[in-house]
Amino acid sequence: MGAARGRAGAGAGAAGRGSWAPAPTPAPVSAPAPARAPGAPARVRDRRRGRPFAAEGRAGGAAGAARGGARGRAGACAAGGRGAWARTGAAGGVGAGAALGAVEMQVEPGPLEGVAADLAADLPHLFDEQGIDRGMYSESVRFEDPITRYDSLDGYLFNIQLLRRLFSPTFKLLAVRQTGAWELTTRWTMGMQFALLPWRPPLVFTGTSIMGVDPVSRKFISHVDTWDSIDDQAYLSIEGLQDLVRQLRPSLTPSLDTPEYEVLTRRRDYEVRRYADFSVAEVPVVGGPGPAAGDGFNDLAGYIFGGNEGGESMAMTTPVYSWPGGAKPEQRGVSGERAAGGDGGMQFVVRAEEKPSPKSGSNVRLGVEAGGLVAVARFPGLPSDSEVLEAERGLRAALERDGLDARPGWRLARYNEPYIPGPLRRNEILVDLAAFAFPDAGVGAPGPTG
Repeated sequence: MGAARGRAGAGAGAAGRGSWAPAPTPAPVSAPAPARAPGAPARVRDRRRGRPFAAEGRAGGAAGAARGGARGRAGACAAGGRGAWARTGAAGGVGAGAALGAVEMQVEPGPLEGVAADLAADLPHLFDEQGIDRGMYSESVRFEDPITRYDSLDGYLFNIQLLRRLFSPTFKLLAVRQTGAWELTTRWTMGMQFALLPWRPPLVFTGTSIMGVDPVSRKFISHVDTWDSIDDQAYLSIEGLQDLVRQLRPSLTPSLDTPEYEVLTRRRDYEVRRYADFSVAEVPVVGGPGPAAGDGFNDLAGYIFGGNEGGESMAMTTPVYSWPGGAKPEQRGVSGERAAGGDGGMQFVVRAEEKPSPKSGSNVRLGVEAGGLVAVARFPGLPSDSEVLEAERGLRAALERDGLDARPGWRLARYNEPYIPGPLRRNEILVDLAAFAFPDAGVGAPGPTG
């Protein structure tokens, strides 16, 4: 009953009469890395802007043998299912232990092939009970990221344990690539929650780790991290500190189930996610993207709270999706009919195992939204129609700036109950992407339609 009450209230706040929206959790943050020689920061910046990294975007596992190909071994590291759930309050927005894509390996046959395979198998243990294999690192390994630096293995391991205790991080390795004769570069995503603040803010970092290998011992002697969200990668970067503080600001979002996704990259003003398929209940609506979108909320709330053929009350989820007439994204939406004023719609996310049939004569339709690549920009507020449209224009401008291929249409996602103050609310604009590759990536990831 408490859950039902919460969802109904949220709906009222999200749209004019009230759309609600539980909030999802941001996705992963960047992991720490050992440092490089004195001139490293400049080199890191050059590499990040220039030569592509490993391709992102393939869902599923790769087959292969152990050292007979680091490529195959890496694929085995990334098991992955689709359609799993994530808890909205948990950093990352991805179900625990779930993986949507395989680890991408690009390593030349030779002495680094085995090192890369061992690294791909070891890094997933960065923050778990097992921990990483310290035997793979030199005692004098140098670690550096935009806000941290250590010059010994003990310092490096101390930093990992500190992060583990304060932030409960989740780490996902996305790719490993050979970028030099004795250098490997990994791409990762990391999510955290800062336990010392009452609102337990979720943080997300994505980036690369450039790791130098000693030719004799085959151990790692340097590890430099870069973050996608900033330009100045030098140690004690003011931009890096500002990025951290910005993510620590209060934001009140309920801890509810949300569709599974992984964050591929988090930039300064948006992030790119790869979603799994998820089930929805949808109704057609007439009106704008803001308050007027609440017109369909009562129908959906009625269905969720027992107004269905089985008389079942269903678990709350997040977020609430909506779009106005004329903005419906290509190949999204499950309603078989158009609203009188166009193809506007509203959706509640529902659990696949909790989908009782709507009552006869209801305009609620059930279906599955395909997963895929989505660019997401977050903003606070109630929000009004003008604020929503401004956020959509800003996201498209950022995508054009970064050369990403955005599809027509967009959706608004809302996460909060009506009593949450506007500055503390979480709203998101979502635009589907046709493909995605990192600035340093060679192969693009397929979008929702492949």
